[in-house]
Amino acid sequence: MAAHTFLGNVRELKNIIVRALIESDGQDIYPEHLHFISTTPSLSPSIPVSISETDTSEIPINLNEAEAYLIRRALAQVDGNISEAARLLGISRKRIYRKLEQDDV
Repeated sequence: MAAHTFLGNVRELKNIIVRALIESDGQDIYPEHLHFISTTPSLSPSIPVSISETDTSEIPINLNEAEAYLIRRALAQVDGNISEAARLLGISRKRIYRKLEQDDV
């Protein structure tokens, strides 16, 4: 965890810990329980979950495009579950719905 750059700061760290607690059923947390938000361009289900395994140069420079890109990635990672994608990204479901309505995603 010390090597991970927390793009979402405290909110991302909190989400990672909560998810790890859920996956470990409240028992000891092991590395396989820790899932980091991935930023790979692929939308396939075999997405790496560690940012250290990805090439961040694929993220667009334009803020609107980068947001749409990250929303697409999160939605792909959670099989289209908007609530889960919002939780992973640390944003509201309403924000994702707005982006979907704008066809930016």
